Amino acid sequence: MSKYLRNKNYFDVIDTYAKAYIVGFIAADGSIVKSSRGNSYYLTITIRYEDKDILNFIKQELGSSHKLTEINKIGGFGKPIHHIRLSIGSTNLIRGLNQVGLYSNKSLTMGNIIENIPQQYRGAFIIGYIDGDGSITRVSNSPNNKSLNIQIRGTREFLKGITSTLEMPDTYISQYDSIPQLSITHKKYQRTLFSYYENLPFYYTRKYNKFLGYL
Repeated sequence: MSKYLRNKNYFDVIDTYAKAYIVGFIAADGSIVKSSRGNSYYLTITIRYEDKDILNFIKQELGSSHKLTEINKIGGFGKPIHHIRLSIGSTNLIRGLNQVGLYSNKSLTMGNIIENIPQQYRGAFIIGYIDGDGSITRVSNSPNNKSLNIQIRGTREFLKGITSTLEMPDTYISQYDSIPQLSITHKKYQRTLFSYYENLPFYYTRKYNKFLGYL
């Protein structure tokens, strides 16, 4: 047993909603990075400081005692940046992520990895991905407008895995800059997405609340 990581085989079998959610979140907002020595890899997740609860949830699930690193710096145009990071080096943990299709440079190579998630937990995976790198916006600021636009970016093959799970046409996928984008604007598919929250032990309430009153 690792001194800092009790559940090093956590991702070997995706058999809970929490695991599927975390895999989705890592697919969106995590990185598998080669060590400076080049002989090993580690998982790193860097997010806005105010969203740090997700990192504590992941640590709890993994049985991790790794410390979170707070990052304060000045970004472009003098804008202050306040982030927080979790980094874990574990051969077994990385191997489990590799088994579900997550590797380094995943944003360019990630295929239809949702196929590697058991059917029962694919909705949890999608919510995790949306929490990590999706957007939920009102189409109009008008109080009488009850329309939402849920946008997800990724490789076309990856996005087709999501449309297949939602049983929606691939025509909702369009090319956005160099990265394809899935725009979920139909309430039928938005209601399906909302139903995926039911069994989750954790999710971003700020994104969940955007659904309320619009479905």
